[in-house]
Amino acid sequence: MNTKDRWTWIVIAIVIVAAIAAIYLETRPNTSAIDVSLKAQVNGPQNIYPFQSVIFPITLTNYGGSAFRDLGVGVFINGNLTEAYNVTLPQHNSTTINFTEEFKYPGTFKVSFTADPSGLFPIENRSAATSAVTIVVQQEQAPAPASNLPQGQATEKDSYMNSAGYLTESYLRDTYNISAFGFSGMPSVDGFFEPLLNLTYNYTHSIYTARATYPNASAFSIWIQGALIGNITAVWAKGLESMNKNISYTFNDIGGRNLTVVTLGRGTTICSWYSGGWIKSLAYEGQKGCDAVLNDTGSSIATQKFSIPIISNSSLLANLTTSTDSGSQSGVLSYVSNSIVYISEQDGAPGSACFGLVYNISNVSYCSTYTTSGRDVLVRTTRGSFLGNATTSSRGYRNLTVLALVNASLLPYQTQENVALLQSFNAIGSGTEFVSGISSTCSFNTSLSCYSPALALGNLTMRFYNKLNETVNVSSMYCSESGAGKYYAVNAVIPASSNYTVKIPCYDNGALITGVPLGLTLNLRMNYVVSGKNYMAVGSAYVV
Repeated sequence: MNTKDRWTWIVIAIVIVAAIAAIYLETRPNTSAIDVSLKAQVNGPQNIYPFQSVIFPITLTNYGGSAFRDLGVGVFINGNLTEAYNVTLPQHNSTTINFTEEFKYPGTFKVSFTADPSGLFPIENRSAATSAVTIVVQQEQAPAPASNLPQGQATEKDSYMNSAGYLTESYLRDTYNISAFGFSGMPSVDGFFEPLLNLTYNYTHSIYTARATYPNASAFSIWIQGALIGNITAVWAKGLESMNKNISYTFNDIGGRNLTVVTLGRGTTICSWYSGGWIKSLAYEGQKGCDAVLNDTGSSIATQKFSIPIISNSSLLANLTTSTDSGSQSGVLSYVSNSIVYISEQDGAPGSACFGLVYNISNVSYCSTYTTSGRDVLVRTTRGSFLGNATTSSRGYRNLTVLALVNASLLPYQTQENVALLQSFNAIGSGTEFVSGISSTCSFNTSLSCYSPALALGNLTMRFYNKLNETVNVSSMYCSESGAGKYYAVNAVIPASSNYTVKIPCYDNGALITGVPLGLTLNLRMNYVVSGKNYMAVGSAYVV
């Protein structure tokens, strides 16, 4: 290397070292005193109710003559460290951090913010690097939605649910038309509230409802607790009105309530207001408007008459009671071992009933969920999430109905245990199929079109359409999830341009598939004859 090249490389090296030094000097921790200011405030009211979120903007300003890097900022609630941030700031610059906290319980909370809580930096004025705000979480009003219903009801229904319970009930109600999960009893009111609750699921904690029917009217009261406050009903009504949904709304002051009055048509109105930590609404279908009905409230309904059968290690999702002239019924929707279980109890009925997954063993149907005498409830589920339903007679003096949602993939390993337990309680009887098939599909590489597969009690039902101009004779079919399966004699004659429904058993590693699993892929084979020639076709079915 000649002298000129050597000096060129020396100059390049000096430039690189200088750049690195400049970056280091700009961002290195300052060994001299740091002049920093921290200010925090509340974005919103300081008096709130449980489950409402508060945003605290934290502004940090570097007044010093040099940058600092990774300066800690601690957030303390009643002296306990809740959150920590690291902040890097050039000289004479500011930044804002938005800390959000949801307060779940009533009480007074001191929220303090401190720059460099560990004392790692030479802060010039530590009093200027701290800030504090006091939040008062008020005790919410005890839930009493029935207090807004008029007196003189003929039938009534009370319910409690959390946001997950609402979504589960809504799914079961809409997908399987389960009447126990009816919402308001008024289609137009359901069409107003259900989309609103679906959209605000993440901001909702508790939902309490009460409804009643009268000789010439119906009423529905709903109280919603959560992060939502104020006039959310008016915002929703305005959006629907702008979409030409035949909805209008006005504001009114009735008895000190700042009401939003929504008119849905056909004599149905909804009054909504916010008080006591709840968004409250009364829907009324009759000759009066809801605002006039509110002057005649004070129902004789005893609210929250929930009778909760005890389920070990369960988490309550929803609870309801229904009363009519013929008696009352209570229901509980719970989360148990990665499963959803619904249990309803009918007063005054002789005997009891058991519902759940069906096992068909030696032509006897069994139930995975069952009851003993009295009010004790024994729940047998497996891990996962899947839907099954069956009925079995049992002993006892109450009529209990159980709907179990579990995963069927592990049921073969638990069948014998459940059968033994059922026998010990003398709870063996006939089962009722619960068929899968929300969006199931099937196909074959033949001229036979396959569609509408559904799996129930270990049997796969499918429909075929013969697109050929000649008759197809299906002799046998095979259905297996994995491992060795078994051929089943079909002996079906399908004329040209005709439909035929076939029902065959399905196996997993040689054992009959029990229950109704979700997301199951089945391997299918078919032996058939056309014009005296034997053929074998391979296909598949996806059962949801």
